[in-house]
Amino acid sequence: MAKKRILKKTIFIACEGTNTEPLYFEKIKEIQEDEDSYPFSLTIYPDKEFHEKPKTDALGLVNVCIDCKDEFDEVWVVFDKDGYTKHKEAFELAHENGVNIAFSSIAFELWILLHFERTNQSFVKSTDIINEKFNSKNNYIIEYNKSSDFNVIPLLLDKMETAYRNASWLRKTNKKDKVYNLNPYTDVDILVKKLTL
Repeated sequence: MAKKRILKKTIFIACEGTNTEPLYFEKIKEIQEDEDSYPFSLTIYPDKEFHEKPKTDALGLVNVCIDCKDEFDEVWVVFDKDGYTKHKEAFELAHENGVNIAFSSIAFELWILLHFERTNQSFVKSTDIINEKFNSKNNYIIEYNKSSDFNVIPLLLDKMETAYRNASWLRKTNKKDKVYNLNPYTDVDILVKKLTL
């Protein structure tokens, strides 16, 4: 008897930047899609092979998701506050058009940091997290570098449950304002948990 073909739920993830976030989700995709029973088919944007000049700002990414949302079961945009100003507009446009958001403030590196410690320390930019937490006295991820194709996933896999708990704790303790005004804040765990459990 032939195996029954299982239709997988299609998820499109548009990531800010060209290294950190896309590489993170590409590595999750590689690990998860090796499993026959994995229920999702993931498409990560930008793909360096196909997108020479990808959109990398939050509004541009939301528009990328809007343009392709009829082709996928779910669309997500992953961005942070580091160096960008039109957060309110990006959140409103996403909400109006059924685009899910995985947001970090001040930077995606906060999500990574939560694998190692529970913190509500605010940071001015991503390099502060890298210099103060990853590459300094803590030595959490000494070789971490935003500008390279450094694969951080192997260092985080056994710490995912800790990161989920810490991110949930942070959201509960930091509810004073709209999420795009908070620092620190992340809800990346919601998307990652969906993709890895």
